[in-house]
Amino acid sequence: MKQLKCILVTLIAVYATPCYGTLTAGFVTQETITGNMTNRAQLFFASDGQNYTSGVGGITFSYPTNWFTVPPIVQVSVLQNAAHPTNITYVANITASSATTTTVMVYEISFGAVTEAPTNSVTVCLLAIEDPT
Repeated sequence: MKQLKCILVTLIAVYATPCYGTLTAGFVTQETITGNMTNRAQLFFASDGQNYTSGVGGITFSYPTNWFTVPPIVQVSVLQNAAHPTNITYVANITASSATTTTVMVYEISFGAVTEAPTNSVTVCLLAIEDPT
């Protein structure tokens, strides 16, 4: 099972997070091959994108009711909304995650100074997938 989880996490890490701007939810099929047996199971996922709003403790993504039973594996990325100077970097940080919501803060780094990202400077893209363990 650990090998499957590592493969799943690796695939998620190199997969470009879709950013639809509206909650998309569905499932993917997990296939586990052991000896001469193949087991298939559904893993639920949710994907969303929201413009960042500063000064409110981050933005919160809510999942469909009873979609996940434990906190999912979450990948976040930022998509710039407009051109910005090359000395500015945006970093997304998951500050809270549960089976029902995930909260993300975005920070702006410029010349070593770290501040919260301005409102609407980036879109936060999130992909949450059921933890198969």
